[in-house]
Amino acid sequence: MNFSQQLSLIKTLVPSGEVDTRMDCPFCSGTNTLTIKRENADLLWYCFHASCSAKGNHEGEMTMEQVYETVVTK
Repeated sequence: MNFSQQLSLIKTLVPSGEVDTRMDCPFCSGTNTLTIKRENADLLWYCFHASCSAKGNHEGEMTMEQVYETVVTK
């Protein structure tokens, strides 16, 4: 499975907003092996199963609200 196919599936699995979740991997069916992390507009995922190659990092575009919150809070 290529990167764009993985990305489209991962986007359907996580809700919007900042999230850090662990679940069964839809790519290798490993139990509780897939970690998905979303921070601002970045989306990272990685499967810890030895035979699975599911991993990626997608840098998305931030909304104006996210930019404002990042600048004001830091």
